[in-house]
Amino acid sequence: MALPHSLSSASLAAGDTVEYLASPGLIRSRYPRPRSKFRFLRRAVIRAQQLQTASPAERFDVSNSCVQPVFRSIPNASEKHTGGDRIKVLFLSESNMCRSVYAEAIFKKLVKDKEVQDVIECTSKGTRDYNTGDKPDGNVLEVAKDLGLDIKDHSATVFKCERDVVLYDLLLVMDKFTASDVLKDVTIYETIDKNTKYCWKVRRLGEFCLDRKIEDIDDPLYGNTGGEEEMVIAHRLLLQEHVELHRVALDIYDSCNGLVSFLSDILTNLEDKENLKEVLAHKMGSMTPTEWVRPPMLSK
Repeated sequence: MALPHSLSSASLAAGDTVEYLASPGLIRSRYPRPRSKFRFLRRAVIRAQQLQTASPAERFDVSNSCVQPVFRSIPNASEKHTGGDRIKVLFLSESNMCRSVYAEAIFKKLVKDKEVQDVIECTSKGTRDYNTGDKPDGNVLEVAKDLGLDIKDHSATVFKCERDVVLYDLLLVMDKFTASDVLKDVTIYETIDKNTKYCWKVRRLGEFCLDRKIEDIDDPLYGNTGGEEEMVIAHRLLLQEHVELHRVALDIYDSCNGLVSFLSDILTNLEDKENLKEVLAHKMGSMTPTEWVRPPMLSK
């Protein structure tokens, strides 16, 4: 598996690289994934070449720039009644190439074993578009096969907050990074319309593990630190990738097992006149809010 390289490895002058990276909106909190690396570097090379031949005035000319306006609105209310009485679960990881894929496959198997597949369904998506449409890495597929999971037909899909926050009853994230990716938009919807309640849907999957405390289900391919340190960790993890994938898969299995038990208890104790989704909402709303890094505007 190819690892992401630092931009310093590209054939660019140091000054050009730094100047390009200093452009607004280009620095991500985490490094681009391998399949997106080459597009990112190509844009960097083109931009650096343009800067080398430009005059000082042209280097800072923004007359041809266009500011794209962003319009925020509450999610489409017409989506609220889709799905009937079935509980719809969405598993979320950063790129939908490993952890959330395992979670979807494991959860479906456990739900089928419990014979509640007629009332509970699930899928998985990624919060970032690094690998949209891609298949899981070879090692991910090998470990899935070892565990009896068939994920070879999976292709990465991106989370659409304004739609998915309404369509799904539970949004289960893997770690603090995916929690922040999801909640930064969900909380704004609640800021726009005080009558909406979406934040209770967002939980960390590890919270449902019954036999031990799991806060984050770490990324077995890249680590969970972000920034330059992630590159070092990614190299170390590569050397023991199969071990890390098995460890993470076990955390996901135990968490999904606890989640199925949690939902099965709700189904078992549901009264004749009670609405399944309303009972689930009440149960989830009584839990401690999911912790995440809040933007300053939402902390006031």
